[in-house]
Order: sequence, then C-alpha cells, then structure tokens
Amino acid sequence: MTVKLAGEKPAEYVLLLGGEVKDRPGGRYAMLKGGPMVGELSAESVNRLLAGPLTYRDHLVARLPDADVIKLEAGDRKATFSKPEGTWKLTQPLASEADHDALEALVTALARLRADEFVTEKATPEQLKTFGLDKPFMRWQFVVDDQTKLDLLVGGVEKGGTRRYAKFHGIDAVFLLDAKLSPRVTAEYRPRTVFKEPIDPARIEAVKFGYQKDPFALKKTDDGWQVVGKADAKVNTKALTDALAVLRDLKLERYVVDDKAQLKLYGLDPPELTLEVTTEDGKQTLLIGGLEGGSKKRYARLASSKAADVFLLDEPASTKLFASLATLTEK
Repeated sequence: MTVKLAGEKPAEYVLLLGGEVKDRPGGRYAMLKGGPMVGELSAESVNRLLAGPLTYRDHLVARLPDADVIKLEAGDRKATFSKPEGTWKLTQPLASEADHDALEALVTALARLRADEFVTEKATPEQLKTFGLDKPFMRWQFVVDDQTKLDLLVGGVEKGGTRRYAKFHGIDAVFLLDAKLSPRVTAEYRPRTVFKEPIDPARIEAVKFGYQKDPFALKKTDDGWQVVGKADAKVNTKALTDALAVLRDLKLERYVVDDKAQLKLYGLDPPELTLEVTTEDGKQTLLIGGLEGGSKKRYARLASSKAADVFLLDEPASTKLFASLATLTEK
C-alpha cells in the first residue's frame, strides 16, 4: 500500500503486508519498504487494508423522498398499498387493512438508503443465484405521482448472518442491507392476527381435527377432555394444552397470496386438516394445507374468508396445530 504526501515536503511511504501470523487469525506481518523492522498488524487493520475499492464507494445508494403507492411482489403474490385518505391500505388485489405505522416507518428507513456492505459491482448469473437474486424473495416498488422512485429487489440471507442481499432492478451492483433494515423489507404489512375474534383456550369446549384420513374429535366434559367415540383413550392434557395455547394469539407469518389463489397448489383444496374449534361464543375454523418447500411451515387460510387468500404459519404453530391423535393421547 503506497501513501503519497503532497506539499512543500512531498514524501512516499510503502507498507508491505506479508503472511498470516500463526495463532492470530487474520493478523499479518508487515513492514515499511526499506525499513529494518517487521511488525504484526491486527485482523481489524488488515481487513481495512486489504479491502477492495467497493469498500470506499459511497454507501448512500438511493434517496426516497416519499411514496403514495407501494407495490410488492413475492413469489405468486402481487399486492399494492395506497393512501387514498392519507392512511395506508391494501388496495389491490382486494381492499383490506394495512399496518399504516409500519409502512410509514419502512418509507422513512428507505429515505436515505445506505448499503451496509457492497458485495460486487457486477454480479454474474451464478452470483445472483448464490445471493438469492435470480428469483428475488421480494420486490418493492415505491411510486410517487405515477413514477417509480425506488425499485428494490431483496434476496437471501448472508451465510451465518442476518443481513439480506439486495440490488436495484436493472442495475448489476449487489449489496447487503443492514441487520435492522433486512427484517423490515421481508415483514408482513397486513394485520397478522389470524382470528378476528380472539380465542381463549380456557373456554374451548371441543376441537375437531378433520384430517382427510383418520379424523378425530376431542370434547371437554366434567371429568376432563375425552376423545369422542373412544372411551378407552386417555388424553395427554399437557400436549393438548400446548396445542390449544397456540390459538390464543395466533399470528400468521406472511401472506402468500391475497386473493384468487390456486388453492390446490398449497394443499388447501381440499385442506389437509380442517381444524374446528368450538368455544362458548361459537365456532371458528382454520384450514391447514401442505408444507412450504423443505420447511415445517404450513400454508393455511380461514374457512370464513371471503377472499381466496393463503397465508403461512410459522414452524412452532404449524407443528403443534397439525397434531395427530397419537401425540394428544397417552400410551
């Protein structure tokens, strides 16, 4: 590394970096060219010295003055949020509520968008696939007066970290979003509460697990929970309590399709499980479908929904609600 000083007394210094120091990961030997001594530099100093030119590029990559329309694409989902009366709403493909404060916070966070770290100036097709940007996880378009001011593609998560890869549509440079912004650009901005009327597990009187094969039902009696039609089966109270407790504040992870979903693709036509919960206030029915990819998350929807929507439940909720009779009874 050569440093040149200008002025009345110009000078030039050349720093030579050598091999790594044994038992000091990242540390390297160093010396001034022409000097007699060799020293050791810390990993932090070495990383800065060996950093490529992208490290010193201006990290301010975009400015977003405001937005009156936000378009979201995520897989099969295409949704549009607008502010018809000054409050963010979902306006396409159907009219529904949106989290106004959270969307305002997202726009504010993108007002001066900074790359946390540049990855490459021009990504190859292979690199885009590695970064999850060949088929982006999400695409956000922020529109002002019918003009797209920001078109952001969000990819996968960095290995061993929480930051997400991102790039702008039509631009080759790839960068990492910081750890605070990464979860915001993948968050759900529609209300996440599954049941409009909260379910109190203590007031549940009966539960039907309507599987396509081997369905069963449980009913609460004065003597405790019983399996309907199987008097000899003893209910595992703890396992059942754990499963029903999920229903109290059940929240979806994100919507997969807001309307007009091809339900068969998600194992919801017919559903793999029709979960019918009866309380003192009435019945509520949750339809649970197949697994998402190689995860343990399941697709689901409410039987009472007027739209052909599909949302995703997280792994803990999916596992506990998709319970078999064997897991809810004692041997």
